[in-house]
This record gives sequence, structure tokens and C-alpha cells, in this order.
Amino acid sequence: MSILDIKPGLLDITSENYGDISNTKIPVSYVCQQVVTLKENEVLFTLIIRSDTDLVLSENILITSDLLKAGSIHNIFEYHLIH
Repeated sequence: MSILDIKPGLLDITSENYGDISNTKIPVSYVCQQVVTLKENEVLFTLIIRSDTDLVLSENILITSDLLKAGSIHNIFEYHLIH
């Protein structure tokens, strides 16, 4: 399985927001000037993948904060880790 591209959704994500997609772990960072409020079933971004074999996606893709700790900055004085 390989990731071919990452397309924007609710987040206006571009290639400047993520590292080399040919790696098995891809660091992603997104900065937004306004609070993003999600509604049920809204898509943040879409992964375009290719696989030469049948597989179960939930067993092959894992989104974690192993490379970059998830957090939010509300102003220059407040940083909150997201767990």
C-alpha cells in the first residue's frame, strides 16, 4: 500500500502541511487562524492510496501523534496538548 496524494477537505491542506508521502510515517502539521468546528461526517482531508493486494484499511492506516504531538494554540500564551 502507498499513499499517492493528500487532498484538502474542510482543512485547506497542501503539500506544505505534510512530509514525504513515500515514507511509512508522514508528519502533518496544520495551522489555522480561526477555530474549526466540525459537523458529523465532515471530511478534514482525503488520503489517495494504492494497494496491489486486498487489505483492510483500518488495519493498515493509523493516525497518531507519534511524530508530532497534537496540540492547539489559542493565543501566544496558551498551548494545549490534545489527547
